[in-house]
Amino acid sequence: MAITYNLTRTNYPIGGQPLQASYTVTGGTLQTINLQLTAGGSVVPQANSWNPPGLTTGSLIVLNLLASQPTSIQTNGNGTIGVQIVTITGSPTTGIFALGFKGAITAPIAYNATAAATQTALQNLSTVGTGNVTCTGGPFPGSPVTCTFSGPVITTTVPLMTSNIETLVGGSPAITIANATNTPQDVLQLAANIPFNWDSQSGLVYPFQGPVTALYLSNTNYSLLRGSILTV
Repeated sequence: MAITYNLTRTNYPIGGQPLQASYTVTGGTLQTINLQLTAGGSVVPQANSWNPPGLTTGSLIVLNLLASQPTSIQTNGNGTIGVQIVTITGSPTTGIFALGFKGAITAPIAYNATAAATQTALQNLSTVGTGNVTCTGGPFPGSPVTCTFSGPVITTTVPLMTSNIETLVGGSPAITIANATNTPQDVLQLAANIPFNWDSQSGLVYPFQGPVTALYLSNTNYSLLRGSILTV
């Protein structure tokens, strides 16, 4: 079955010129979105899974969304973006380690550091800043430390921190860093009555970090969300 979809790109996610395009997809799937979002509520619509362009099946071709009020869209999870858990294994008894974020490296952190000491080290990074991360849990190495980023650090995604075990000694020390359970893959903010349009021929980077399996929507005021998703 062939699906013909006409798209008028009235704006780009990051600017650009208006452009009209027409797509004819054989064997594709067109999902239409027409939702009434209750004020202060959130809804999890059933979304067809889609993949980044270039795959043989399920590739996203067109994404067109329009909300009547500001609406937040999270993909693949509805938790707080930028929540990362740092765990030290191997029972080290001495030494230091370091954490990295967006290319900046912390000053040495003790093997038995508290959450407060870890927070201070991260906030001293030029890529984080005072007040833009809160750490709880700990102390190391017996208990993990949860780091919650906030403020200008939060955009659409927050990359995982990196680590260097430096001189940790005792057992077989290792550090793991993972996103907290249900952390969203991406966060997309829709402004009122400003469409978000993306298509595979726009020349723009795919706006998500990977495959999308679910959309979680939230809004402060009553809103109408309309749109369409075309996959091949």
